[in-house]
Amino acid sequence: MKIGIVTQPLWGNYGGILQNYALQQVLREMGHDPVTLDFMWGNTGIPYLLSSAKRILSRLAGGGQASWLIPYAPGRTLPEVIEFVDTCVSHTQTFWNGYSPRLIDRYGLEALIVGSDQVWRPKYSQAIKEMFLSFAEGRDVARVAYAASFGTSEWEFSPAQERVCSRLLAKFDAVSVREEDGIPLARRLGAEATVVQDPTLMLGREGFDRLLGPGAADTAGDPSLGVYILDPDPAMDRAVETIARNMGGLRTVKMKEETHGIGPREWISAIKNARYVLCDSFHGTIFCLLYHVPFISIVNEQRGGLSRFISLLRPLGLMDRLADSRDFVRMTTLDSLPPIDWANVDRVLAEGREHSRRFLRESLTPPRLR
Repeated sequence: MKIGIVTQPLWGNYGGILQNYALQQVLREMGHDPVTLDFMWGNTGIPYLLSSAKRILSRLAGGGQASWLIPYAPGRTLPEVIEFVDTCVSHTQTFWNGYSPRLIDRYGLEALIVGSDQVWRPKYSQAIKEMFLSFAEGRDVARVAYAASFGTSEWEFSPAQERVCSRLLAKFDAVSVREEDGIPLARRLGAEATVVQDPTLMLGREGFDRLLGPGAADTAGDPSLGVYILDPDPAMDRAVETIARNMGGLRTVKMKEETHGIGPREWISAIKNARYVLCDSFHGTIFCLLYHVPFISIVNEQRGGLSRFISLLRPLGLMDRLADSRDFVRMTTLDSLPPIDWANVDRVLAEGREHSRRFLRESLTPPRLR
């Protein structure tokens, strides 16, 4: 089945890019042919021209197969990101400010999947109706929400958005969300939803080991403290220095998207090979779980989204690994935390993986074949 994926733009957010990669890999394992509907929202001017020039030069130097003009976004202009997106993620040309219904015919799409990431959070989706497949109205395609996230437990839809999205959601064939808190929010829009795993968890460690390949050697002899904090401040920087010093003088490795030489593969490897990781990233936390790396997940008050971490960590019995910024800046070491029961983590994740794959497989099976 030819499947179009609707998700957040393929910008410099490694978690967002990798969850899309993971969903495509699982769909291919199931025998489908996925393509992500690439889009950008209205970035213009000098940053866009600079980004476009870099992308054209990359093409002339032998870069990949997808769209030529990609607007400015943090990390998207890095060659490592361009290379990964264009060679590892099947995607369409870039669409601006929304999709045309004609793209369904152009790419021969038989089904549309919305997800994962915070696709149903209005503050992160400038045209939220697109994330409820408004462009597919009147078209005979299957509609599935896979691990769609509201990103929060709070209601952020305006009355007008609620009316439009409720009408569109009623056309879906199957609805799943990424967090427990998404169930009542989906119900407010008129849909009953089930909770499934983020695609990165559904693909699992073996899937990402194949992506990294044999070149991603372990560096266990050079232990590091991996740091992936999206919005650091001086107090958090001091806490990181104190923790590294008190844990035997660990080398600190910063894993931000803006760092040249750190692409999606290198980002995963940096997490995999760290002794500990400090992060305020949902997907950073996921890769710690997959690669059995002790971690602290810091609640990012500026970005919100606490429900994502609770839904991920509570079933694993790891709520003691979640800290708000006030707790974090008082930390001096991680050695005092109880060890993580990795066998239990693997067991719970395996159960969720089976449930999630079954939901996806059944959602894409024509009713007459079920």
